[in-house]
Amino acid sequence: PQTRSEIGMKKAWQELSREFVSPTSPIVLIGSAPSALNALLDLIAKGFEAPSLIIGMPVGFVGVLESKDRLSKLNSPQIRLDGHRGGASLSAAVVNSLLRSAVLAN
Repeated sequence: PQTRSEIGMKKAWQELSREFVSPTSPIVLIGSAPSALNALLDLIAKGFEAPSLIIGMPVGFVGVLESKDRLSKLNSPQIRLDGHRGGASLSAAVVNSLLRSAVLAN
């Protein structure tokens, strides 16, 4: 059985991937569900365009280490927090830091 996060990621990425052209593909931020990260990695393995950046920080114990390990093997821009730690708040902090750096650079 698929999780709602997995179903949502597959549906969203299939729809989004029709609308963008590399290198302007969206950033994907995953802070909770390792099943969503695995779903995205499955689509990329099937030939779908990869995001311009994957922030992969799912948290927990079930499937987390495996999903992060799969991400680590992807030759694509990524920010990853290895181990069982992660979560939406840490993922949001990364995005906040990237935006702040971009603003300060200009």
